[in-house]
Amino acid sequence: MKKIKNQKGVTLVELLISVAIASIVLLLATSIYLFGQNQLTSQTEHVKQQDNVRLGMNIITKAIRSADSDVVEVVDDTTLKIDEDEYRSEHENQRITVNGQPLIDGIIFQIINPQNGRVDITIKSMPDETVSHTTTIFLRE
Repeated sequence: MKKIKNQKGVTLVELLISVAIASIVLLLATSIYLFGQNQLTSQTEHVKQQDNVRLGMNIITKAIRSADSDVVEVVDDTTLKIDEDEYRSEHENQRITVNGQPLIDGIIFQIINPQNGRVDITIKSMPDETVSHTTTIFLRE
């Protein structure tokens, strides 16, 4: 029997080890990618909530500041009447409406401690209330 001098190649054990290492590397790369995707999604949602809260605060405060104090009426802690417009916070639908028409979804507002010539408003993102802004508006006479 003749011996082969050049025995190049890999054994079954070497092949199995390299496949196992490649699988572990691929699994780690996939999990890092999925983690990044989840972070992107949650951060995008958080930014959207911040934008909605800021937009709602800008719209409501602009409407209050541009009106005279005699046309601003706090009906209850979720309803604010300015001139002919009624701003309502619908907690069950998680949105703010103006005269029954949806203005912004995903946020609510609450009027805290209304006093003569002053309105404190808190706007929160929904459903988890992670973003919240509070402002005090002094009504002009």
